[in-house]
Amino acid sequence: MVQADKGDIGEDCCFVPQRQTEAEQALLKKVRTRHETVNRRMKLFAALRNTFRHELWKHTHVFRVAATLVQLAIERGEILYQVDYVE
Repeated sequence: MVQADKGDIGEDCCFVPQRQTEAEQALLKKVRTRHETVNRRMKLFAALRNTFRHELWKHTHVFRVAATLVQLAIERGEILYQVDYVE
């Protein structure tokens, strides 16, 4: 499951945090920041900034290539910081 905002209420894959303590808010802030780090790495490919003038089916392949390269970079040492969850 992923954390979402109120726009995603009712989706099976999402949860919307309710009434959080300060500690929970701090943890969720770290999680969002880590996720934004991945988004920033994806943006390095400029796939959303530039016009992609190819067949529609190629869009999925190009996005997956960018995602795979980001994942490989993480696995090869460009790690994200760890966020420890407490249940």
